[in-house]
Amino acid sequence: MFSVIITEYNTAERTFKYLCDFIDKCSVRDYNFVIVDNSVNHDNYEQLNRRLIDDGYSVESIHHNTSKDAVFLKYSKLDIDVFYYTDFTNNGFAKANNIGAGIAKKQNADINYYLFSNSDIMFNDRLNISEMIDVLESNDTYALIGPKVVGIDGKPQSPCKYINIFKRHIIPYLLWPLNILIPPLRRMSYDADYDARSGEVYRIIGAFMLIKARSFDKVCGFDPNTFLYCEESILSERLASIGCKVFYDPNVVIIHEQGVSTNETINTDKVNIINKKERLFNSEIYYYKNYRNYNNIVITLDKVCFMFYRLKLRILL
Repeated sequence: MFSVIITEYNTAERTFKYLCDFIDKCSVRDYNFVIVDNSVNHDNYEQLNRRLIDDGYSVESIHHNTSKDAVFLKYSKLDIDVFYYTDFTNNGFAKANNIGAGIAKKQNADINYYLFSNSDIMFNDRLNISEMIDVLESNDTYALIGPKVVGIDGKPQSPCKYINIFKRHIIPYLLWPLNILIPPLRRMSYDADYDARSGEVYRIIGAFMLIKARSFDKVCGFDPNTFLYCEESILSERLASIGCKVFYDPNVVIIHEQGVSTNETINTDKVNIINKKERLFNSEIYYYKNYRNYNNIVITLDKVCFMFYRLKLRILL
């Protein structure tokens, strides 16, 4: 038994399509869905509610005492259950997924796996979840597994390797924009492992990943101190701290329409570009400081380099 946990943000129609596609393509049937809606208005909830009911799902309200404003519903159709939760607050990626895992466990104490997934996913072929489960069960140290994830441009997005703070931040920030003219320097901060083969990897992306429930619960889930970005690297470090490993399975392939779930596909003005860079930097600096144990001197240097980089962005964009 596993739960598909989806963090939703203003993409009700895409989430509904994802549910239909998953049901159609998944190789096993012993699962349910948990949707945690980060949308702050009622429109998204009402749209998704209408789509599910129109598709034949029955609905019942579930008491939940977290917030008097929260909505907690159970939708059922044949042998498929969909649990929906929102408190009309954008809790961020990590916290919302932790809420979803908590709901999944409360609904079924014997749950074996959590499948964290974005809704902006396409399945061209049969989704062989049973193969991924078999891999996890083949080794007690394997806790987390991800498929081959490619973008709509055909380029691989997962798995990823570890990049130290100097290659990821400090050198690119200092050299930008000159470094984008020199391919080796431009690629220095890229962490996607284009040559990865089946086996252990540093991390996989959170757009689609299956994890043993007992391992996830043991490390207390995602670190809620990050709102968006870097959650997967931190989860890899948390799993490593209890002797668990991350596995990559290229035999299962999904397509990631990156950007749909974060609603950042079109808006490319200067302010939004800089804000996105800052959110990414803040999450990564937290990761490097708290999980890779860089000292305060290096962290301060990184922050100064980022300030310099941000200034150049404001001038040149």
